[in-house]
Amino acid sequence: MRNELYDSEVIPHRAQVYGKVFSRHPALDLPAKIALAFEEFLSEKKISVLPGDVLAGYAYKYSWDLTDPHKTPDSYNAAEVPPYDPFCIDDEVERIKAYLGGDEHHPAVKKLRFFQKGVHSWLFKHNSGGHIIPGQQRILTSGLKALQDEAKTELGREHTDSEKSYISAMLRCAEAFSNYILRYSEEAENSARSIEDPSEKKQLLKISTACKHISKNPPQSFFEAVQLVWLVHEVLITDMPVNCVISVGRLDLYLDSFYQADLAAGHITGDEAQEIIDALWLKFAANEMCYQNVTIGGTTVSGELISNPITLMCLRATERLRCDQPLLALRYAPDMPEELWEESLNVLRSGTGFPSFFHDAACIAVKERQGLSHEDAVNFAVMGCVELTGCGNDFSNTESMRINIPLLLEFMLNRGVQRLTGEVFPLHNSHDLDSLESFDEFYAWFKRELRAYINLGLESADLIESFWGRLYPAPFLSFTMKGCVQKGRDVADGGPIYNNSVLNGGGFASTADSLAAIKKLVFDEKIMTLSELAVALDQDYKGYEHLLRLISACPKYGNDDDAVDRFVRDIVDIFIDEAEGRKNSRGGTYGIGLYTVQDHAKMGYLTGALPDGRLAGTALSNGFASVQGKDISGPTALINSAVKAEISGAGNGMVLDLKFSPQFLQNPSNAKATRHLINSYFARGGIEIQINVVNSETLLAAKREPEKYKNLVVRVSGFSAYFCSLLPATQDEIIARTEHGNF
Repeated sequence: MRNELYDSEVIPHRAQVYGKVFSRHPALDLPAKIALAFEEFLSEKKISVLPGDVLAGYAYKYSWDLTDPHKTPDSYNAAEVPPYDPFCIDDEVERIKAYLGGDEHHPAVKKLRFFQKGVHSWLFKHNSGGHIIPGQQRILTSGLKALQDEAKTELGREHTDSEKSYISAMLRCAEAFSNYILRYSEEAENSARSIEDPSEKKQLLKISTACKHISKNPPQSFFEAVQLVWLVHEVLITDMPVNCVISVGRLDLYLDSFYQADLAAGHITGDEAQEIIDALWLKFAANEMCYQNVTIGGTTVSGELISNPITLMCLRATERLRCDQPLLALRYAPDMPEELWEESLNVLRSGTGFPSFFHDAACIAVKERQGLSHEDAVNFAVMGCVELTGCGNDFSNTESMRINIPLLLEFMLNRGVQRLTGEVFPLHNSHDLDSLESFDEFYAWFKRELRAYINLGLESADLIESFWGRLYPAPFLSFTMKGCVQKGRDVADGGPIYNNSVLNGGGFASTADSLAAIKKLVFDEKIMTLSELAVALDQDYKGYEHLLRLISACPKYGNDDDAVDRFVRDIVDIFIDEAEGRKNSRGGTYGIGLYTVQDHAKMGYLTGALPDGRLAGTALSNGFASVQGKDISGPTALINSAVKAEISGAGNGMVLDLKFSPQFLQNPSNAKATRHLINSYFARGGIEIQINVVNSETLLAAKREPEKYKNLVVRVSGFSAYFCSLLPATQDEIIARTEHGNF
């Protein structure tokens, strides 16, 4: 059943509906238009409940489309992999320009034009919208009607006209969603009429009854709770802006009370509950590579460790089904019960890269550091890949800005010109390369350029954020979030309780290894000058094979070598210094992210040769790990390198990847050693660690004959995906990672 049911027409159909509604109501404000269009679309959207369905809900393939405007090409096919470069920046700049009167010379527009060029050149990566954990728990606890009644009450309170209009838009969307759930109730009942098999008829009627109840009321059973979770999720990903990354939050915390009540009343067995969780996993799995994270484990506000039957069911569903979705994040605590450890290791052995491990205490501390209350920090969950956010109360716009750190070295060594595009990016401090007399002088220059471009990127991204909620409102998502109805404001316009922003980086190890090579070869040993190195980079090392041999002997991050690890530590310090405490336009502050998703490959496409020996167009280093294959001293050395930096300040999350051979974890002593490694890493301040259990031979075979490996799931960078769906550069990068077979 995996990936077989999806609606390939949903995105184009949605575009048509929104276009018709917008043209019929030109005088309405944008939120009102979107609410009417949302209502009409949900009333028309194709739905289906078939015999054998455990849950209602019709999934569709992930799209990069915008909620408004809908620029779906005529050739769009939702079954295909999304396009490589979904640059929403172009539409954003044009809309902001129009909002500001169409003046190309407006200072804001001029700033955004430069940022736009940086995004297209992969100096910056930028996405807005989505990347959030909605208020699933609020809806499960209160029910839709009670939350709708809250909105109606709010309309009677003192608000501006625009705030009341937005509350009305949120309310219309919520009521449309209730009616959409009722459509499933009717569809299941109609389907049951034509079914003779008693068990299938019973299941369809169960779906019908459940949907009718949860269309207004809080769930009264485990089945109803899971059904509501999925339908909320389905509709949000149907009608969210570009890159509609939506995660679920702490599923085992949300569902356990429903399960325990049903179990005590004799209404459910463990096997029946597992089947429902498996069915939910299959719903997620129809939407490939879309970063739907489920968080399990961790502690409660009272300090109780969560390790309940739902926790284990989520792990077992992941192990048995072996899909790329949902992503599964485990909030680690040193006193986790043995059963939870064993189930986690079993899933790791399956080779899907799940679960990723997050240090509960460190994550709570960094979210408090970013301004969340203790209660809300304790209830953090993992959004998308590794982003740490509050649940139903926090819009941190977690992919708003990422900077390609090693590309700044390219600018410095090539007069501000990007080698592979010819684009010019002016240096803030120009120097004649051979006038620099010491590495300290060169390094100080690099740090100045890094700070300057970080500030330029953050100012530009924040400028876009200041307009996003007005230009791309999301009233249904806003309805689910705590604070939006009370304020009458959009989720991206300061509506939630927390409204933070982010600074992410890419190529940490690539930069550190490059700096180490420059220090050793140019300044310490004086084998060449900076200008001579620049010529070698221009030639992509063709004819400079001797130089590559010298570079290979330079210090490499990931081997517990202070000579190079200090550069990563310094860069993280700069990130924290530039971000922490900085205010954004929505009243929040900044956090930093030390992860790259697939962006290390994408940034690498347009980055020329680097001083660390990396060739032009190849992937940069992944997340916070070493350059691929350069951590030759074992996983403990890599961890020792990582914890020298202040990774405990990574409020937007981090990624530390390890790759083990499949045979390695089959050995009980190695599995025990892996636990000790994870315990040691977290005890020393680590935030996140993930383990790929796959051998390079399998990956190479999958590249040669992808048709034989369609279901091969691997860990990428904070997320897992079907290997054959990845960009070729990403595939090569994963193959090149060090494969550990011992400690």
